[in-house]
Amino acid sequence: MSVVGVPAFTSIQSADLPNSENLFDSRLDSDMLLRMLNGYFSVAEECAGGLVRMRWAAGRPRFVLRWPALTLIAMGKPNFERSSDTRAVSVAVEGGWLVDPTWTPRLAIAITREPGRLRARVELSEYRPRGGRLAAVRWVYRQTQARVHVWVGLRYLRRLAREWR
Repeated sequence: MSVVGVPAFTSIQSADLPNSENLFDSRLDSDMLLRMLNGYFSVAEECAGGLVRMRWAAGRPRFVLRWPALTLIAMGKPNFERSSDTRAVSVAVEGGWLVDPTWTPRLAIAITREPGRLRARVELSEYRPRGGRLAAVRWVYRQTQARVHVWVGLRYLRRLAREWR
């Protein structure tokens, strides 16, 4: 969905992983991908300094403010992709106080096999903050939440690369 002149934001971070054909083919099943998603959420919780917690209900993750208990970001059930060169887990961002309810952004974590390397990628695509039609809200988003997305993504990828070894 798009509204003329009103941008949605995409944030992509990526990093190389130690290349191991064995690990790619044997280790990256749905359980491992779900653990990777939970690892990303753990990093996000840490970066929020204890202000939010990840909660799961009916197989759907959501970030909840500690007090008052408001859902900041609600997501759908995880979807998994397995192809010869890609393993990925993704969730649709379905709502919450921080999200424009007329959009459906997506968070994905993927490992791709490329010639001579494995590449990990975190992507938040088509995100628009609540009130994002207002220029001031978009400016505040770029100065705050957008930077947090990048910070969390990079921090998670560093952790993933250490654990991958």
